[in-house]
Amino acid sequence: MDNKATKELCLALARAESEKKISEIIEKHPVLGKPENWRPYGNVPNNLGTVTGQSPQSVPSLIEKITNSIDAMLIKECRLKGEDPEAPTAPRSMEEAVTKYFDLNDAFYMDLPEPKRRELASNIQILAEHDKKAPNLAIYDNGEGQYPQDFPNTLVSLNRNNKRKIFFVQGKYNMGGTAVLPFCGENKYQLIISKKNLPSSVDSPFGFTLVRRNRGIGENVKMSWYEYCVNSDGSIFEFSSQPIDL
Repeated sequence: MDNKATKELCLALARAESEKKISEIIEKHPVLGKPENWRPYGNVPNNLGTVTGQSPQSVPSLIEKITNSIDAMLIKECRLKGEDPEAPTAPRSMEEAVTKYFDLNDAFYMDLPEPKRRELASNIQILAEHDKKAPNLAIYDNGEGQYPQDFPNTLVSLNRNNKRKIFFVQGKYNMGGTAVLPFCGENKYQLIISKKNLPSSVDSPFGFTLVRRNRGIGENVKMSWYEYCVNSDGSIFEFSSQPIDL
């Protein structure tokens, strides 16, 4: 797929108003419509238990996404200071990191003027759209972002050591981001869009993938699994673009 077609696919998925529309896009698309262009989430074919065994409730699962956004913001600020998040000299707690990178603590935050609070809050947003009873939820953050071809080791990975040596973030087990999937409609769709967000990577491309639950219909298996889509060459979809309005 060329750059234009890849970007158009990303925007079509992002602007789809319903799960049915997403399914229609998949069925008609020359890449998404082929089973061989989907990979097991976390490179673990038997991943259903990991994904579904985290939380029986939707709200705590959604909070996991916000937690990841907070982690991404702190890691970004750490890198902007020219520091290695895994170095022994990096902050050893979230409180220390917030003080060091944002010059904040609980008391000082309460004294911030309203415009400054809103400016800080705008770095992480939850947006709801379309059907009020079953809305599409979008979680946005202004964190470090990821290069497209790093997705398999970061945004769609499981049980890796990505944050094991970073003491000032909350993430530990590399699976909390999947906790929302059981609550994502019938087909468990989740669209992930990211771009590396550091001054040194200003020209880096956007990357995206779509996650779904594969119920194994027509296959000789007794359980379903979660998977994400890739381009026909096995790579994460990517396209170059100026900032896009979603």
